Amino acid sequence: MQDFKEIERTPNTKGARSREHVLEAALRVIGTSGTEAVTYRCVADEAGLTRGAVAHHFPSREQIILQAFRHYIETVDASLSEISARLDDDSIDGVIELLVRYHQREFRDPARVLAEYELILFAARNEAVGREVRSWEHALIDRLESRLNRAGTDQPHQSAQLLLAVFRAFELDSLTGRDNNPEELRARLQALFPAKVRKPRTTTSNGAKI
Repeated sequence: MQDFKEIERTPNTKGARSREHVLEAALRVIGTSGTEAVTYRCVADEAGLTRGAVAHHFPSREQIILQAFRHYIETVDASLSEISARLDDDSIDGVIELLVRYHQREFRDPARVLAEYELILFAARNEAVGREVRSWEHALIDRLESRLNRAGTDQPHQSAQLLLAVFRAFELDSLTGRDNNPEELRARLQALFPAKVRKPRTTTSNGAKI
């Protein structure tokens, strides 16, 4: 069941593609050198553009950082939507599998994940980005809660908060080289739920879930 809604994309015009190219370059800069490294020159060099081309899209470095985070959120939500649609599983194990598969996908490019945490740290000092981070986290928890509620979980909101917290702790372990084994992530997430409530829902002969 797909519940991570698709993000409305910017029209695929030349200007929109150029803007997205700049934001992808900004994320690479943030992932390798942190938010302090975001300047017109640095982003322009990474994107292979002129500083004027970057300034055409973004009036300040703060706007580059803010819009880079929004762009990152779009790509994360699109990835979650795709994985969720393929799984079509409302059980607790289905929720866990969603997070495990997402982790495997995102760590194809660890620098991009590092950019996320650099942006979260930046949010502690920048109210505009802070609002984006809080809004995104609330949306993630709401969506996880919705799936857990369909799975019949007790206290789905608190369980969703725990799932996200454990997932993020594992991400940090992975970024620092302590652990990046998807089976370990699965084990940590499963430990939050008794085995008897993790059993996938059975189906009738006509395929309906019961």
